[in-house]
Parts: sequence; C-alpha cells; structure tokens
Amino acid sequence: MTGAEIRRRFLAFFAAHDHVVLESAPLVPADDPSTLFNSAGMQPLQPYYQGLRQPPAPRLASAQKCLRTVDLENVGRTDRHHTFFEMMGNFTPTGAYFKERAIPLAWEFVTDPERGLGLPRDRIRVTVHPTDEEARALWMSETDIDPTWIYDNAENWWGLELGPCGPDSELWWDRGPEHGCGQPDCYPDHCERFLEFWNLVFPQFDRQPDGTLPPLPRP
Repeated sequence: MTGAEIRRRFLAFFAAHDHVVLESAPLVPADDPSTLFNSAGMQPLQPYYQGLRQPPAPRLASAQKCLRTVDLENVGRTDRHHTFFEMMGNFTPTGAYFKERAIPLAWEFVTDPERGLGLPRDRIRVTVHPTDEEARALWMSETDIDPTWIYDNAENWWGLELGPCGPDSELWWDRGPEHGCGQPDCYPDHCERFLEFWNLVFPQFDRQPDGTLPPLPRP
C-alpha cells in the first residue's frame, strides 16, 4: 500500500464519519511567529481549540505537511526518522466527541481491511499515559484489543511549549523480535522492535507562560 493510498483511505474514512476534510495548511505558517514551520497536524488548528476562532465544522480531518528538525541527527541512521512528512489526523475542536469516540474510530480504521489499513490485530500495541485511566478503560471496553497489549508510558503527554496539551494514546506496530533488543519483556518505546504509527492526542489543558494548566474552554 502506497503513502498516497493510505492518505486517500484515511481522509475517505473520516469523511464517511461526518468529518470535513481540510486542505493542508502551508508548510510555513502565515500567522504563527513562534515557529518557522508547521510541525504537527494540530498546529494550524490550535486557535480553534483555544476558542480564538470558529472551526469550519465540528469534525475535521486533514493530511498536514510538516517539517521537523529536532531529530535531524537521526535521519538516515534509523528506519523511521524524517524531516518532511505528512501527518494525518482527525479533530473535534468544539467537543463533538472525545476519547470515547476517537479510540474506537482509530481501531476501526487500522484493522478494517476494506475501508482502512487491515492491519493484523496481534501485531498492534497501545500505550496510554499512567494517569489516563479513562483511555485505558475505553481501549478495553470499546475495542477487541488484548488487554495485555495495553501499556503505561509516562511519555504519552502531548503539547508544545504553550497552548493546548494533554495525555495521548499511541498505537505501535510490532515489527517482530528480530528487530528488537532480545529481551523477553520488550515493550513499546523500549527499542526498535515497535514503531509508533498513530498518536491519539487528547488536548484538555491550555499551557500558560507560567506553566499552569487551566482547562481548555472546549475540551
């Protein structure tokens, strides 16, 4: 399956679930002097989550062109680091749904062979933030993932220096033990065996310059 086909399937899947598909914002943001490039699909949508602008629809989906330099020293040394890439995402800045719908939608897309990626369930692992008991419970109740394949990871927290932030939940592809560290208890984010391929971000807070985390106006 090509990258173009993955993009087409992703956007078509969420359009069928009542999401308005947005064009990618420019790689160089027009109205954000804090950064040189868009580095995440969420970045152009931050004003919607902060209540500063009205989103064009309650449910949005996009394939955003991104550029990152923070991992520049790893490009060419691993199988997974790049500078330019497209980040696909589905968003509900006005709270049309949250974890209770985002989690089963993601699972449906990655496992459905007709409209999604059709990935084998036994090769998928999930991580959640240790404090996010709600997300863990939803993975167990709203999908058919094996509960033993859900792991806590303190790194599952998303956010820029300022603005929307919160816990996230990541989906990982098990590349097989031949790509791992050889430890029998190997787990996602531990070695190269597991490749993160989707990050479900749950923005609940608005990080302020003083470090405080007031709730977003529309979580």
